[in-house]
Amino acid sequence: MASSSWTAPEGCLDHHRGLIERHVNSQPVGWLQEPTEGEVFGSRKEAEARLQVYSLTQGFDVVNKGGGSAARPGAVYKCVHHGLMTKNTRQLEERVTRDSEGQITSSRKRESTAVRQTDCGWYVRVSYVSVNRQNNEIKEWRLTKMMLTHHGHELIDNPLAAYLAHRKRLLEYQQLVVKATAHRQAKVVYSNSRRILETEDFHLHLTSKEFYNTVRKQKVDWSDDRSIIGLVTELQENSWICEVRTELNEDDKGKIINRRLIQVWFTHPKLMTVARRFISDFSLVINRTFSINRLRIPLLVAV
Repeated sequence: MASSSWTAPEGCLDHHRGLIERHVNSQPVGWLQEPTEGEVFGSRKEAEARLQVYSLTQGFDVVNKGGGSAARPGAVYKCVHHGLMTKNTRQLEERVTRDSEGQITSSRKRESTAVRQTDCGWYVRVSYVSVNRQNNEIKEWRLTKMMLTHHGHELIDNPLAAYLAHRKRLLEYQQLVVKATAHRQAKVVYSNSRRILETEDFHLHLTSKEFYNTVRKQKVDWSDDRSIIGLVTELQENSWICEVRTELNEDDKGKIINRRLIQVWFTHPKLMTVARRFISDFSLVINRTFSINRLRIPLLVAV
């Protein structure tokens, strides 16, 4: 393991310096050096982690751009600034368009989207190759090709601020998410949660969006036909008011391993408006029962 000798650049923010140095100095010392052809790893993930640590020390980040197949496993890791254009997988228009009344008519809803492609050519290829020509059955993961010069962007001293993926790899960030998830499940609002977490010596904080997505973005088994996630997603994306109460089960490390639905409630905003107008001084009870007769016709009772 590396000794505590690597120090963050002078331009690194003070409250990020300790986080970066602890993370980097906990990795193998060779990972701080520039990649070289022929380096060997136990798995592709190990090679990926090595490149991520190196990019953190240098002030950029890497992304996996494929480059392998079932017959010839491998991967190509490029600088995050590679290419010239965004993928635009949803085929959005280049600009937001509006009608005469100012209403947005285009699929693109926001104008100020971030584009950071500078056609940087930095890349490293990781291949699963034979150890020797005499025995093709014994293979290893190895760095085989690379181009290590950057183009069109600066290497920065404080990568945690510019590349959020680096932040998510930190142990402190993962611990922060576990705490924030517990607050979210307990219906603690963002401002109170952040105030609590700041007293626990976390040198990072979650944005409001990250906080409210902690439970929503938990991985779900889509093959489970008992999952309620499809209904909840449709309700939220179509402006319904929806509240879900779940029970979380965690392992010994505090990581959520599954969730169980306890209750789901939803209504439309228009119904809330009508209810406030017409039954503000009353109580409205509606009960619908299914499959109680041979015709399978639902029985609806409103009181």
